[in-house]
Amino acid sequence: PGPVHVVPLAYETLTPAHVSREHGAVPGQMRLLTVGHANPNKRMDSVIRAIGDSPWLRANIVYRHVGHIDTETLIHLSALASGMGVDFVVSGELDDAGLEQAFGWADVVSCLRMPSLEAASASAIESMLYGKAILVSDGGFYAEIADGCAVRVDGTNEVASIRRALEQLAAAPIGRESLGVRAREWAERTFRADAYAAELIELSGTSGTHPPFVNATKFFFDTLARWGGDARWLSVPSALEPIAIFDATGTDAT
Repeated sequence: PGPVHVVPLAYETLTPAHVSREHGAVPGQMRLLTVGHANPNKRMDSVIRAIGDSPWLRANIVYRHVGHIDTETLIHLSALASGMGVDFVVSGELDDAGLEQAFGWADVVSCLRMPSLEAASASAIESMLYGKAILVSDGGFYAEIADGCAVRVDGTNEVASIRRALEQLAAAPIGRESLGVRAREWAERTFRADAYAAELIELSGTSGTHPPFVNATKFFFDTLARWGGDARWLSVPSALEPIAIFDATGTDAT
């Protein structure tokens, strides 16, 4: 019954400027990263299958996971990668400095989620702020990323769509770097603390005219009246302190 605003998450990386590409990369090789808890909705098995289905990708991609992974999942994904000839590296949980280095290592970050359960994705936002090309599912928060700032995967034909996306990114290093630059510029404009605060101020003002807020104000003043209060109480600051928030939003509490 009240107003609803979608407010982009206020977020910044530990290092405001995007991290530079680490040295030591093999010419022509693309480094792919997944960050976070290795649960099924991150689609890591589909990524491995997509790489494994393409001889060219198998020869040119290193796929790395950073974050918590349970033993059963580790065994499953490692066996799948080994059987398909995919270069799959598991780094486990890292501290902040290690995570920053992992972003520096990566050319592309897989931020796939199916189903998409998050209101927002810290790993996708952080990847963009670091200037990385990202691979996303076309739904939820990820569908709201600006066009030209992410490569979207079709969930109805997931493995084939991932394969096409990875082949496109691996074959065009300059293109994926440009994609990362656009993503960083958009993320820096969008996930800002000042914009977040401004939206909350806007929401606090507009909410004062909607039924839940008005009804709450009426409840407090009806209670005051039952306790024997009258208009004279409005001149007593201590009597109004509990309901000052309503007056501050512009609601006519009297």
